[in-house]
Amino acid sequence: MFKALLLKECRLLLRDPYALAVLFVMPVVFVLIMALSLQTAFSDKSSGQKQVDQLGIVLLADPDIPKDWQAVFAHLENFSVTVLAETANHRTLAEKQVLTGEKMAMVTLPKALIDALSKGQKIETPLSLAFAPTAPPAMRALLKASLMRILVEKKIAVTFQRTSPVAAASDSVPESNLSAFLGKSVITESTLGQTSVTTTPSSVQQSVPAWLVFAMFFIVIPLSATLLIEISQGTLARLHTYPFHSGWLLLGKLLPFMGVNLIQAALMFATGLWLVPLLGGESLTLGQQAIWLVPVALSVSLTAIALALLISVLARTHEQATTLGGVLNLLMGAVGGVMVPTFVMPETMQTLAAFSPMNWGLEAFLSVTLRQGGWAEIWHWLAQLVGFALVLLGVASWRLHKRLLGE
Repeated sequence: MFKALLLKECRLLLRDPYALAVLFVMPVVFVLIMALSLQTAFSDKSSGQKQVDQLGIVLLADPDIPKDWQAVFAHLENFSVTVLAETANHRTLAEKQVLTGEKMAMVTLPKALIDALSKGQKIETPLSLAFAPTAPPAMRALLKASLMRILVEKKIAVTFQRTSPVAAASDSVPESNLSAFLGKSVITESTLGQTSVTTTPSSVQQSVPAWLVFAMFFIVIPLSATLLIEISQGTLARLHTYPFHSGWLLLGKLLPFMGVNLIQAALMFATGLWLVPLLGGESLTLGQQAIWLVPVALSVSLTAIALALLISVLARTHEQATTLGGVLNLLMGAVGGVMVPTFVMPETMQTLAAFSPMNWGLEAFLSVTLRQGGWAEIWHWLAQLVGFALVLLGVASWRLHKRLLGE
């Protein structure tokens, strides 16, 4: 019986090839447009000033460093700096904030550097920067330049304070041979990730998972069409006379449409990997943990279909279902970081984004492709998605049962 339900859904899907084409072509077009048009915004050529103003960094300072020296590095122009004493717990906290994108970078300030700087000696122990995987190149360059300026100015002040008060107060920065003036290595740079391989963010890294999640949730359009037709024609009412729970009717619809979502995912990733670079854009990088994209895609698909089923059984007409589903998807996409990346949102909007199922799916995808995470980094996103989907399916099954009974 269940096999017959699956075959019925597949035939209904294939009867409307134009709706299927829209589901497959729309996200590909979105990715091409957004990845190519936002390429400059994610490149070194972009000033990134607006984003810098809204993001913070963590400064891990050796507890023995004097407070006045800590204050010098805590007042970086254009950056909001949180100062923490360098301990194991604080480092773990800082790394977690940077990995999740809550902070843009972690700056480790060693005492040996301050000792050398205060004595006018060359720096042998460098200041280290660990960037968030989502930190754009323009922000990285600006932070490094700001820190380098502080180092140079302080070295000038210490070196010449006894012989030239004018030089000590000067804001001038030597334009040549900085390594001879400060030391060979004064700043080291890395990007935090779960493996030794990390990925610098680009427009395609943001666009592919974002618009994939968005496209998956638009499954409500073809699903509501088939479900409401069957309800109006009495097909489901007749099937409901058979001795099985109405939940099996929903499950019979869930699996074929999940297959549609997985085809969408394959097309989107193929677009990012091969079509975008073919047209002059950057290539999508999946990383070493790409196998975890499968459970993420399945979880997002399950949530999207569960929401579509609930909307379909609540609506009375196909127009109501598509309107409600479309508006709800646009709101979840706008709030959840699909249309505007969450790392450029103000803090209030970032808090609001955490309530969007699209944000859960997007963060799960980014945890794999951008942050090189595995099960430990995505399980809580998957738990939220699957848990929410099961609640929606339960309500949809209950409502469908009532509707078929005419209540």
